[in-house]
Amino acid sequence: MVKILNCSMFGEFVHLSTRVANQTLTDAVHSSLVLKYPIKIEQAQRLLKDIALLEEKMIFMIDSAHPEFQFFFQYPEGQQMSLAQSMLVLFENKDELPIIDKHQWSLYFTYALSNFLSEDVPEDFVKGEPLPKDELISRLIRSELPDTLKYRFMILLENPDKLLNHLYGMFEEIREDWFKQKKWFDQLVKTNLQKYEVMSEADLIAFVEKTISIRSIPKSQSIAIAPSVFNYNALYFVDSPWYQSDAPTMVWNTGIKLFDIFEIINSVSDKKQRLATALKVLSDPSKLEILMLCKQTPQYGVNLAKEIKLTTATISYHINTLIGLGYLSMNMEGNRIYYKTQKERIQADLKAISDLLN
Repeated sequence: MVKILNCSMFGEFVHLSTRVANQTLTDAVHSSLVLKYPIKIEQAQRLLKDIALLEEKMIFMIDSAHPEFQFFFQYPEGQQMSLAQSMLVLFENKDELPIIDKHQWSLYFTYALSNFLSEDVPEDFVKGEPLPKDELISRLIRSELPDTLKYRFMILLENPDKLLNHLYGMFEEIREDWFKQKKWFDQLVKTNLQKYEVMSEADLIAFVEKTISIRSIPKSQSIAIAPSVFNYNALYFVDSPWYQSDAPTMVWNTGIKLFDIFEIINSVSDKKQRLATALKVLSDPSKLEILMLCKQTPQYGVNLAKEIKLTTATISYHINTLIGLGYLSMNMEGNRIYYKTQKERIQADLKAISDLLN
């Protein structure tokens, strides 16, 4: 059966702080959902009501005036992930991060960044010694990461102890009060993910492949879902985390509302509403160009951004809309997701539009 991990309170602190820094709290998110997906504003409000209530309780515990706050939590130009969030991805299983001794953080960070920038076997995880600082900087420069993120990682490499301790310290100052609300987090996770806990690993993979149009999810002996409340629509996979030498478990970092969002999308019963959305999407030059580029060969998001000359944040917005209509599918290859145009789905909608007008 699928295992549901406990919510990482440090991870939730990072995600909510990122939303505070970028003014993307729940009220703003309602409009964002409606723009990205064929979801009505009333559905978005109902979907996020519990998160909004919890957000209201937690937001006043965050010190947005902290001198390092913007550095860690504001989005780099053209990105939709803060430096602190990207570090959670580097550490892969964010449940592990809070229990690392703060004096070991620089070593763990170097291990994780070595893995993140692995050039030899990108789909594998580094299990040897961390790369020297000079080699890490060289790989950072050659990587496809945005320049703003490269710069931030270089600053961290110059003095990781100081900055990582600052980040951990922001959470430590409010840790006791934050954990008093843990039962709220646990209840939200249980309410939203309980039905997936009783599935077999194969059934969950089949469900995700069908519901979210992800293809070829790596198979594993067991699956554990690392849930997130404030990063409510996230999804990324961790196969055999680098800090576990023989880990048969695949960790899915999953927002608690992700599956609900796609179930709403897939259950849109108003055919005319869907076809109107389809016409709007297909008339957008950028979305049409993405579909054309992904028609023959699956494309990686960063490459699409370069090809179309748009920011990765804008590309992400277009991709989410196309996935919501089933016009793009996602395929896992190593640590990356590639997108492929689903011509049959588009052709079916165009035929339905033609039939409607005949």
